[in-house]
Amino acid sequence: MAARCEEATGTESEPILNFLLSGRRDVTFTSRLAWTLVLTIMIGTSAPALADRYDDQYLDGLRERRLFSLAESFCLQRLQAAGNAIDAECDLTLALLRTYAAHAINSPRELREPIWQKAHAAAQDFAARHPADAERFLVLVQDALTTLARGELLRQELETRSAAGTDKEPALEQILLAVNALESIDKELTREIPRRAGSREGLSDSELFALQNNLRYQLARAHRNLALCYEEGTANQVNSLQQASGMLTDVLTRIGEADPLYGNVQLDQVVCLRLLGDLDGAQRLLTTLQSSSPGVELLLRARAEAARLQLDRQKPELAYAEISRGRNVGGRLSAELDFAHLETYLALWKKAQEENSDQTPGWLAKAKAMVEQIERAHGPYWRRRADRLLVNTAGAGGGGDLDILVRQADRLYLEGAFAEAITAYDQAGRQALAAGSDEQAFLLLYRAGLIEQKQKHYADAALRLRAAALATPEQPQAPDAHLLAAHSAAQVVAADPASLPAYLDLLEEHLTRWPEKPTADKARMWLGRIREHQHSWSEAMRIYLEVSPQASDYASALEAASRCAKTYLAELKAAGQPYDQQAENTALQFESLLLDEQQRLPTTWTPALREAAIAAARIRLQHSAGGQARASSILEGALAAGGDADPAWRTSATALLVAALAAQPSRLAEAEKMLRELADASPQELLEMVSGLSAAAEAAGPQGKERIAGLQLKAAALLAPQRAKLSAASQSMLDLVQAQALAAGGNRDQAAQAYTRLIAANPRDGGLQEEYAAFLLAGADRASWEQALLQWRRVGQGSRPRTDRWWRAKYNTALAMYRLGDKAGAAELIQYLKATPPGLDGSSEQTALEQLLKLCQ
Repeated sequence: MAARCEEATGTESEPILNFLLSGRRDVTFTSRLAWTLVLTIMIGTSAPALADRYDDQYLDGLRERRLFSLAESFCLQRLQAAGNAIDAECDLTLALLRTYAAHAINSPRELREPIWQKAHAAAQDFAARHPADAERFLVLVQDALTTLARGELLRQELETRSAAGTDKEPALEQILLAVNALESIDKELTREIPRRAGSREGLSDSELFALQNNLRYQLARAHRNLALCYEEGTANQVNSLQQASGMLTDVLTRIGEADPLYGNVQLDQVVCLRLLGDLDGAQRLLTTLQSSSPGVELLLRARAEAARLQLDRQKPELAYAEISRGRNVGGRLSAELDFAHLETYLALWKKAQEENSDQTPGWLAKAKAMVEQIERAHGPYWRRRADRLLVNTAGAGGGGDLDILVRQADRLYLEGAFAEAITAYDQAGRQALAAGSDEQAFLLLYRAGLIEQKQKHYADAALRLRAAALATPEQPQAPDAHLLAAHSAAQVVAADPASLPAYLDLLEEHLTRWPEKPTADKARMWLGRIREHQHSWSEAMRIYLEVSPQASDYASALEAASRCAKTYLAELKAAGQPYDQQAENTALQFESLLLDEQQRLPTTWTPALREAAIAAARIRLQHSAGGQARASSILEGALAAGGDADPAWRTSATALLVAALAAQPSRLAEAEKMLRELADASPQELLEMVSGLSAAAEAAGPQGKERIAGLQLKAAALLAPQRAKLSAASQSMLDLVQAQALAAGGNRDQAAQAYTRLIAANPRDGGLQEEYAAFLLAGADRASWEQALLQWRRVGQGSRPRTDRWWRAKYNTALAMYRLGDKAGAAELIQYLKATPPGLDGSSEQTALEQLLKLCQ
């Protein structure tokens, strides 16, 4: 039968070795089925012995291209179709385990664990379903070697860490698990082999004997890996190496020189002897191996080991002579030999550096070039190992070589050593900055900040990202980095409000450094929201209005500016402060967004411009004496432009226009006509009109409110026939508008009845309770004020302490007491509020309460 075998590989510097059932051949040349155990380098090579089967070729191709998920799916699908053929199921399970292991090794550290677990689960599942079949030994050995692969990978990643006290416990744990598993299987095989003598079912005794030899070879490798986890020269290391060497000697006595495993065992013995310091013994055994006409792969690996022997003798020139014999034989390359090239170049570089030789840069250049060749020829895993060696050999003493520092930082990041990676990126960035390489410096410093942010170290991220941006402010991404610093600072504020000033400083700094960049508009939006939250209405409005028209947030900025302007002017008015000029200036700010130098309205209207028109008109109506005409002019122009105006905006604008017209005695008829023209509108449109008129009434003066109230009642009357089509909430809103209109029109008795009905229907509506209290307090008689006092107290009791509504209830309670002549009681209430921490500071009614207190004293 066709053989599917390949030479086993294994030295201390090779990556993870894979055990798999790659085929069946006649070990005794008499058995029905045969097998072979193949240990292949998982990274950068495939198993050529699999090439005589299409499925195996396909899987090899997928793994070589790192298409692991596809390879896993292929194996799982074939397993479902394997039926009861245990040999096929065994082959596929081994292929699946190999794929899982390769996938894990090629994955970032944080993603490996689930893949390792899937590999172990697949092996255990097979063994559980075939407890009496000898094939389970193949899968169990593969499972143990997958664990060994995991430990070897951890060891290789940890052994070159620059940080002191690197924790090697995870690597030790996995290697010991593999050792225990292999020893347990070895004992089972010792018991099983005699039982299989003469058996014609499953694996024969000779096949299991060969399996045991391979297992013991791998057990020796496991002990050698264990040794490399210990400090050099310690008793633990020496003991583990001696155990490994003894096991290899035992394997050699059990197999013949014709066995494909023989040369690999010899080479591993060379490695053990070298690590034990017996360089002469290692050289003698290596010479014997090289004179035995080994296969190409073994020959290349032996050449690598010959170079390492010379390196251990501190003779890099002789090591160079060994590798100069060539990188390939018959077109085949060896990852181990290429790695030995790198080790040799670095040893020669180090010697040249110590001797202050002019050849120093040349050897370092050769080392860097070899790293690139290793990646091209053998894949990313070998590249990572080569990078680690390059960085740890030349990184600290490499004459400040920037490329080495960058490699070091990248390697540390990929290995999950984030704190060390940050330090390395920072060091490399500062060196690039000193060399005048601003672009590279920015990218390196930026990466350090991004890692901090990824780790949710927001305070440090803000500092690093800011530093990267300010160090190279002309770099295209500098504004983005600085804005990201501000975003990180915002996360700090969320956890620690006391850090707010630093966040605000960052936003102000951004606007100073990059006022014209797109990122500035985002900073303005963030800063505006903070100022708005702080009730710095004028400042917030100014910032919002500085957002450029090209910004995606422009419409939102104008809406926020309008909101701040409304609150700002309302507070000035409520406080009794002169505000005519502020109102005029605010209106002009919004109008400046609309009008050109000739005071003409735009020919093309955007949603943002329409929002500005609404804001300007509202300010003119509410706060500007005689501003109704200008408001109606702006609104008429905006409405006449048509275009793609949102229906909701059009209704709001029309409502404001009706209010503006109603506030002008000469145009009241136009307002009524415009209202009548809406008689055929849908219930929702009419409801929006009623609501809009309510907002317009709020924006109008006392006389305007009264005229608009009449229009509101007429609008409500238009809607009455379709009232049943409205939802319960909409009906309540309509009733509220009618109550407000009755109150504004002076029909207080009818308004009181309407409010009473609403309160009864909505007893838990805090907003409604507050509005009814305000209605009562607006009355002109003592009875209304007495009712208002009771109602405001109810509002306060039903509000969460220190909310805006709660503060309004306290203020209006004191105001009702004042109007009723109880100045002492009003003053006592306000003094109590001031004395109760934190007092009035930051409250929405602070100014009003302090002024009322003065009136009471």
